[in-house]
Amino acid sequence: MPNRTVQFIIVLLGLAVFEQMCIAGTWIDDFSDKTLRDWGSGQVDDVLSATVVDGHFNYRGKKQNAQYRVQNYGLGEIQDFSLELKFMVRHIRVPEESFWEIEYFSFNEETGEYEGIIEFDFRYSEVKPNVALVSIVRFEPEHNLQIGRVIWRGNTAAVARFAYEKEVWYTLKIERSGNRYIFWISDFGLFTDDNTMPIGTIGFSFHGRHNILLDDFTVTGPTVPDGGPGVLQVNPLAEQVTTTWGKLKAQN
Repeated sequence: MPNRTVQFIIVLLGLAVFEQMCIAGTWIDDFSDKTLRDWGSGQVDDVLSATVVDGHFNYRGKKQNAQYRVQNYGLGEIQDFSLELKFMVRHIRVPEESFWEIEYFSFNEETGEYEGIIEFDFRYSEVKPNVALVSIVRFEPEHNLQIGRVIWRGNTAAVARFAYEKEVWYTLKIERSGNRYIFWISDFGLFTDDNTMPIGTIGFSFHGRHNILLDDFTVTGPTVPDGGPGVLQVNPLAEQVTTTWGKLKAQN
């Protein structure tokens, strides 16, 4: 077997091992396909509009009790992750009845019940226009013997006020590493420690009469699968092998 071929095989095997050890995956949905094919959805009361318009996810609640939820099926269950998302507030009709949230939740498919939820909430202020109360809330199930069923107990771990402008895109970032959560908008961050949810799924919930756009949903992490409808498949291993093979040919 020629010497160059042996070198190439060794490099290929080494890069494959390196990729498995060091390269985290990235899942992207920029909504450019104008569908929610990688998301599951459900709604309470048929009084809202939640669609993909012009490459953006558009929620528009028409009544105060409008509720909508989307769950990411394409991404699946993950543990440590870094999430980035763009959002734009279009119109708030009833601030005291309107909010939206990103949920990281653990769901037991055998029992059909949630086992834990971390919510990153945006609640619009009814006192100060263009101000949102941003908080991190952890919900845990608790069996109530008096009523004979499980109830949910919420614990607000962090809270801050965020002044926003309508029709302006903002970048939101959420990081989870171990039991530490960090939540960033612009230049301020919130964090909480929690060890009750080793693995979970990401979803969104929207409530009430308001209009908001979401775009460029990107999640990166050690167990995150590469892909999503907003990414062109590029294999970094193939690029490394091509470059290395070219150098080997030049040297011989």
